[in-house]
Amino acid sequence: MDQFPLKICRIGLKLSGVGQLDLSYSESGTGIPVLLLHEFGCGAASWEKLMPLMDPQLRCIAPDFPGSGLSDCPADVVPTPSLLIKLTARFIEKLDLDRFFLIGHGMGGEIALGLLRMPSIRRRLRGIALIACGALEQDIPSYISNIGHSSMTKPILNLIHSGFLIRMILKYAYAVHHTPDPALCSRYAEALDQPGRIETLIASARAYVRPGRLPFAPEIPLTIIAGDEDRILSYEAAERLHRAFPGSTLSYLSGCGHIPHEECPAETAAILNQFISGKEPRLPEQTVPPSRKMRLGRLFDFWHPGTLSLIAILKILSLFRWLGVHAEQHSWRKISRFFLQREYSKFAIGQFRLQLSPGAAESSGPAEQRLETRLMQYLIDRPELHETPEQSFFFRRRHGKLFCDLIVAETAPDGSIRNLTPHFDPRYPHPIKFTTEVISTVIAVYNEKRNLSDIRRPREIRIECRRRLRSLAPFRPRSRLLIRRIFDRIMSATFLFYDASLPSAADELDRIRFTPPDLTVFRHPGWGQTNIICRLAADGTEADLWWQFNHAMADGAPMQELLGDLKKAWGAAGPLYFPALNGLVTPPVFLNGRNSLFRACFFADFTPLLRLRSSLNRMCAQQMNGKASFAALLMWGMARHPYFRDRKMLLPVDCHTADGKRQLGLLITRPDRFDRGSSPLDDFCAFQAYVNRLLLEIRTGQAETSEMLSLFGMLHPFFYQFTAKIYPYALQEMLGTVGISIISGAEVFVSPQTDIQINGFLALGSALIETRDNRRAGSVCISGTREQIRMYHEALTLLIRDLPHLLERPQDFSAESGKSA
Repeated sequence: MDQFPLKICRIGLKLSGVGQLDLSYSESGTGIPVLLLHEFGCGAASWEKLMPLMDPQLRCIAPDFPGSGLSDCPADVVPTPSLLIKLTARFIEKLDLDRFFLIGHGMGGEIALGLLRMPSIRRRLRGIALIACGALEQDIPSYISNIGHSSMTKPILNLIHSGFLIRMILKYAYAVHHTPDPALCSRYAEALDQPGRIETLIASARAYVRPGRLPFAPEIPLTIIAGDEDRILSYEAAERLHRAFPGSTLSYLSGCGHIPHEECPAETAAILNQFISGKEPRLPEQTVPPSRKMRLGRLFDFWHPGTLSLIAILKILSLFRWLGVHAEQHSWRKISRFFLQREYSKFAIGQFRLQLSPGAAESSGPAEQRLETRLMQYLIDRPELHETPEQSFFFRRRHGKLFCDLIVAETAPDGSIRNLTPHFDPRYPHPIKFTTEVISTVIAVYNEKRNLSDIRRPREIRIECRRRLRSLAPFRPRSRLLIRRIFDRIMSATFLFYDASLPSAADELDRIRFTPPDLTVFRHPGWGQTNIICRLAADGTEADLWWQFNHAMADGAPMQELLGDLKKAWGAAGPLYFPALNGLVTPPVFLNGRNSLFRACFFADFTPLLRLRSSLNRMCAQQMNGKASFAALLMWGMARHPYFRDRKMLLPVDCHTADGKRQLGLLITRPDRFDRGSSPLDDFCAFQAYVNRLLLEIRTGQAETSEMLSLFGMLHPFFYQFTAKIYPYALQEMLGTVGISIISGAEVFVSPQTDIQINGFLALGSALIETRDNRRAGSVCISGTREQIRMYHEALTLLIRDLPHLLERPQDFSAESGKSA
C-alpha cells in the first residue's frame, strides 16, 4: 500500500446548539468511499491494521469521534450517541461522500443504523457492515457501565497508569489467546493521557444508550461480522440482528473476540472486500497432479509379513487383470457382504415427529393402523427396499424380491418374540393356508436360537424351520412349496416393533425420544434389509421411527435421502429440538451391548468447528487446494488426543461409479503424519490439501483404495475369510482401526461396528439442529468398548474447545500481507 499511505486530516464541523467541533480522521486509498466508525472508547487507530489490507480501489476514511484519538471535545459537550449520529451525518455531507459504504464497530454500528433514518444519508449509501454490534441488546456492556459509575470530580481512572488500563481493557475485549499489540496500546494510551479525556469518557459512558428501535432497510445490502469468543457481546446477539434484517449475511470469525479488525485483520478485510465488491471468493480448481501415479504401497504405512503378503496378492491380481481377467469396477458391495454380516454391523437412523393425523382421504382409526397402512404403501413405492440378502456359506448374496411385506412383531423384555402379525403385499394374493403354522414355527425356533452367534443364528434358524415345516405336508410337493414361500416371505419382510409410548413432559420426552432403542431386543428374526422400531405419542398424532438397515445391503447416505423423502411426504408434527446442552458436550448415554461392545450417544455443539471451517475457507482456500471439510477438521482434531495419535482412520465417501451406480469409496489416512514441525495451521492446510486430492481421486476412481476394492472383487469370498483369520493386523493396517461416518442430513445416526475398526466407530448426524437452550448441536454415536467410548467423548470435547485456537492465524499475518501489498 505504499502508493496509498495513511494520511491524518482535520475538519471543522458546525452543529446547532453545539458550535464548532474539530475532528481528526485517517484516510487511505482512492476510489469508492468507505467510512469506518469506531467503538466506544476506541479511535481511528483501531482501523490501522485493517486499512492497508482493504482493496486499493477503496477510499477508507476513519474519523475520531470527539474525545477519542486525536479529536478533542469541549468541556461542555457530551458525545452522546444522538450527537454522534448528527455529527457523522454532517461529516458525510462536508466530505461530499456519495455512493459510499458504512462500516461500524460496536457503538459505531449503532451510529450507522441511526444514520439510516436520515433520508439524505440513506440515498447516498451502498451498503452497511456491522462488526460486533449489539444494537438489539437491552443491557449496556459492563465495561461501559463501570466507567460511567466512576467519580467525575476524582476519577479513579486517573490513578491507574493509562498503558496498564488499556492493556487490561483490550485483554478483556480480545479472545483469550490473542495478545494486544504493544504499539497499538501505546497509541490508545497517548490519546487517553490528553487533558480532559478521562472526564469526557466518563460523561459519554453515563449518557450511553442503545437505539430504541431498528430502522427499516430492506433494499440496502447489509452484512454482520462477529467473533465467536466475544466476551462483551455473545454470538447470539449477532444472530438476533441477522434475523432482524432478513436480507443480511452473517460471518463468524473463529477464535476471535470483540475487535475482529484488530485480532484478525486479514480475515476481516477479506469479508469486507468481498461484501463491497459483491463477488463470491473464487476457490482454486481441484486437480489430480499429473505426476502422481497410483501406487498400492501407499495403502500401508508399516511393513510386516502380513502387509507384504497382501501387497504381493494385489500385484498378482493387477497382473491377472492386465492379462484380461475381468475385475469389477467397484466391489465395495461384494466385500461388505462378508465383513458386515454381524448384527452390530447394522446401522440405524432416527426420524422424529412424523405426522400421523388422519388426512382427508384417510379414515380415522387407531394410530397403529394408520402407521402400518402408510408404511406398507411407502415400502411398496420404494424399489430400493425391495431387496434382501440370501444367506450362503461364505457371505450374504443380494437379490431383488417380488413381494414387499410388513410384519408387526411383539417382543418380551428379554428379546424373545411373543407374536407376529403379517401384512402381506396387497398387490398379490394373500397366503392363508399354513400361515399360522409357519408363524408359530418361526417364533418357536427363533426363541430357541436367538442367543447364537450372529453368523450361526440365521443359518441355524433357516435349517431348523425348514426341517420342522416339512412335517406339515410330508407327501404333498405343492403344499411344501407354498409353505417354503410363506416362510421366505416372512423372514425377508420388513419388521415393525412398537416400543414405549412418548411421554408429554419435555424433560422425560427428550430423554426417551433421543435414546436409541435396544437393538439387541428389537432384532430382525430373519434376514430382511430393514427393521423399524416405532414410538408413538400418547395422543396418536405423531411417531418416532428408528430405521435399522442391514449394512451388507444398504449404505447410510442413500437411505437417509430415502427417509428424508418420507418425512416430506408425511409431514412433521412440529419443530425438533435436541435437549439443552449446558456445555459443549453432553454426558454419554450407554446402550446395551454384547461381547464387550457398547454404543453410546450424546450431543455436541459443533458450531465452533463450523465457524472455523468458514474462516479457513475464506483465508486458506489456495493453501488447502479447495475448501476445508468438517470431516478433515474432525480427523485432525481427534488425532491431537493421545489415544488417536497413531491411529489410522477410515472415512466412507459417497460416490458414483463410471456407469452411474452409487457406491462407497474409502478415504483412509493417518492425520498425525502431517505434523511436520511448522505451524499447526500450515500442517492442517497440508492435510486438508491431501484429503481434497484423495476425495477427487476416489470420486474419479483413481485412488489406491478404489484400485484395492476393484482387485479384491476378483477373489472368491473364501479369500476374505482366510485373510481375516490369518492376517487381521494387515487388514487393520490397510483399512484403518478407527471408523468415522457422517450423514449430514440424519437427525440421529446410530453407528455400525466392524471387526476391522477395532478402536471404535464414530457416527455423526446433522450438526445444526436447534436445542432447548437456543443453540445448535449434532448427535454423536460411538460404538466400541466402554474405555474407547470414554476416549472418543474426551477427544471430541477437547477438539471442539481447543481446535479453533490450535489453528489460529499467525500473529504476523496482517503485517506480512501489508508488506507484500
